Amino acid sequence: MELRERISRNLYNLLLTLLLLTGFMAGKGEMSTVVQPGAPFQLFFHHTPAMAAGSAAGWLAYGLGLLIWPRGLDRPFRIAGVVLVAAGLLKALAFPFAHAEAFGAMTPFMNVPTLLYAFALTALVCLTLNTPKHYWPFEAPSSRAYWGVLLAVMTFCVLNIEISSVFSGSRRYFSLLTRDNLAHQLAYSLGWLIYSIGLLVVGIKWSSRKVRWAALVFLVGTAFKIFFMDLWRLGQLYRVASFVGLAAVLILVSFLYQRFLAAKEAGSVTRE
Repeated sequence: MELRERISRNLYNLLLTLLLLTGFMAGKGEMSTVVQPGAPFQLFFHHTPAMAAGSAAGWLAYGLGLLIWPRGLDRPFRIAGVVLVAAGLLKALAFPFAHAEAFGAMTPFMNVPTLLYAFALTALVCLTLNTPKHYWPFEAPSSRAYWGVLLAVMTFCVLNIEISSVFSGSRRYFSLLTRDNLAHQLAYSLGWLIYSIGLLVVGIKWSSRKVRWAALVFLVGTAFKIFFMDLWRLGQLYRVASFVGLAAVLILVSFLYQRFLAAKEAGSVTRE
């Protein structure tokens, strides 16, 4: 009886694999027909920016479907879902570099790649906060740790891409390089400060020492960048104002650390 059930399960998985592959290929072919008619079909390479963005969204959505499908899927399908989600994220991040001219000509924030990034970040937030244990195919790392790290990396990459897209108009092509543009450098610094503070807040809320250390290291690195690269290119008045602003940010970080983290540690000592 066990042998018969095993054979039946293997046949079910084989048919499901063929069905999923057929659906994946059909989706790719249909998207290629709609977005770039007349161009030869390619599975991994794309001719137009629209096809590249659609492909990344498709890989991400297909992977999410495999990962969170409520029942009937064995562990290999969940692993395939994790792989497809990671591949979709990589394809999304590669878009501005593979189509630098097209992305640089787009209106910042009001474009299809930004919608794709919003979809990816929303999906990662949901996976980080609420991934049922029986959907996660690995014993280690935990689902929250894995998706949390991906969310942090993706957020940082998208932050820098969106900042650079604002300064791509004058060049008409996308690049992360500042080309000695002081405003671009300062935008990076401001974005990194906000990111490190957000990371610190998450570390305090989740009581995660690793996240807090990562946030502090990132904050110190950003402060060094501001001191030794940005401020000395400003005029005297702007330099003083920037010093005051940076000091205010560091005081805020110190307040957050002392106010919330010290209170948590005092509470845990009291309970012990």
